[in-house]
Amino acid sequence: MTGGKAPGYSNLPPLDLGDWRENAACLFTDPEIFYPSDMFSLIAARTICEGCKVRRACLKDGLEDSHGIWGGFTPDERRELRKRLRTTKPEHRTLLIDRSADLGPSN
Repeated sequence: MTGGKAPGYSNLPPLDLGDWRENAACLFTDPEIFYPSDMFSLIAARTICEGCKVRRACLKDGLEDSHGIWGGFTPDERRELRKRLRTTKPEHRTLLIDRSADLGPSN
């Protein structure tokens, strides 16, 4: 993840990163699967993310990262979500991220 915060959604609540990773569906999965080189790998990564109970926290943590799959979202999909966050009222940003994580990247 990059060091700085992107402008426009610095009002997101801080995450407790110690907890969510321990409960992630991918905990014992080879991390390489989350850096897909083809559609098959992307589908495999998203399948793991789909049923993960900490998907929201993962997506929030991965918003700043420009590589890999986070919360089922590719870097391009996270970039689009960041654009939407910039035009969303600060009090609604967490809701938008949560809703996006629940519905998946195509929604």
